[in-house]
Amino acid sequence: MKGRKLYLLCGVSGSGKTWVCKKLTNKYNYVPHDLNFANIYQAVSIAASKSSNPIITECPFGERIQREALEKLGFEVIPLFIVLDSDLAALRYFEREGKKIYKSAYKRATSIVNRALEWKAQFGSSKEIFDHLNNLI
Repeated sequence: MKGRKLYLLCGVSGSGKTWVCKKLTNKYNYVPHDLNFANIYQAVSIAASKSSNPIITECPFGERIQREALEKLGFEVIPLFIVLDSDLAALRYFEREGKKIYKSAYKRATSIVNRALEWKAQFGSSKEIFDHLNNLI
């Protein structure tokens, strides 16, 4: 895995992380976080061994922990942050889940850009992040 690129899409629920990943499966090896939550590191490692395409996965929370763990496995982790208005995040979450967004997720939607700035990482809307990744390969 040494030096293998892994694009980590960070953002709150409803921000468009999965939409971006699914739209890029022709260029990236997508490892769905939700389907592999308990074994995400193992799933990413297996995916990397089966394809030469860069890996892409979502990170709805705990991006620092996930980034560090993936780097320890030898991946070159490239975080990208999907940002959106807190009220839009709440609306999307309600439409998808049928319940109100957690207060912590609502608050995170307002502050996630700070993590992107701290890490000097690319950030933008789901469309902007899609365009960026689509143009890389």
